[in-house]
Amino acid sequence: MSARCQEGHLSQTYDWCDQCGILIAAEQPPPAPHAVPPEPGPSQPLRPPHPLQPPHPSQPPQAQPPRPADAAARPAGAGAGSCPMCTTPRDGAGRFCETCGYDFVTGMPPPMLTAVPVEAPDPLQPDRHPGPGGPAAGGPVASAPASAPASASAPDSTPSGWEAEVTPDQAFFDRGSEEGVSFPATVVTRVLALRGSRSLIGRQSRSRGYYPDVDLSVTPEDRGVSRTHAMLDHPPDGTLTITDLGSSNGTYLDDELAPLARGVAVPLRDGSRIYVGSWTRITVRRR
Repeated sequence: MSARCQEGHLSQTYDWCDQCGILIAAEQPPPAPHAVPPEPGPSQPLRPPHPLQPPHPSQPPQAQPPRPADAAARPAGAGAGSCPMCTTPRDGAGRFCETCGYDFVTGMPPPMLTAVPVEAPDPLQPDRHPGPGGPAAGGPVASAPASAPASASAPDSTPSGWEAEVTPDQAFFDRGSEEGVSFPATVVTRVLALRGSRSLIGRQSRSRGYYPDVDLSVTPEDRGVSRTHAMLDHPPDGTLTITDLGSSNGTYLDDELAPLARGVAVPLRDGSRIYVGSWTRITVRRR
């Protein structure tokens, strides 16, 4: 290091100029060496390192939290055939958890859903009476099959004046392009007469007492459809509405790209197209 005197000479000494010998007015002491942090002692506890800095050599490595995919992140009771989010047993080869909507194919957690209010069963609407085994908790149930016990009220068979055409739709499937799901090799079209005052769209579950009027568990089964997916209301006045019941994959209407809001009844017209699941199109028509 060097200093400069009043005459402008560059001196290697700091007190007297080694070029002209005059006194350097303001001594410029050499800069202090870089401070070395003291070693931690009993009165100086170790601080945790910054997440982006390596730990001090004297600090033991800190354990990292397990990743969500690790077995330790699974709730107690979850197994290979159970949902890792809520431990509900997987329904065969079903893609989605029937309790929380977890996707077993992509590993995506269920979306954050808001509660959808569902009316209490109305004795004046017998088509909501349960099937064998009594009512199932967690959602509405539709008309019971022919094997229902005699004590259960018979479903309302009064024609509503509406029918539903159910068929796989290639264009809707291509729009979703879901990984691990194939479009049915055989396209089957069904026409169902809607009876009573309301019809449930979903997939049958005998263990839970779900018996939808528009049952999409028949071949080819669309496993992208929730057990209680949506409700069609067709009262005697001839109107028709659809309400999404909080389905995992949503309910779409006509050419709209956004799904219907959950719990909101949307009016339908003659020829309206309803899209649910991975490939199912339901077209409603007046009879």
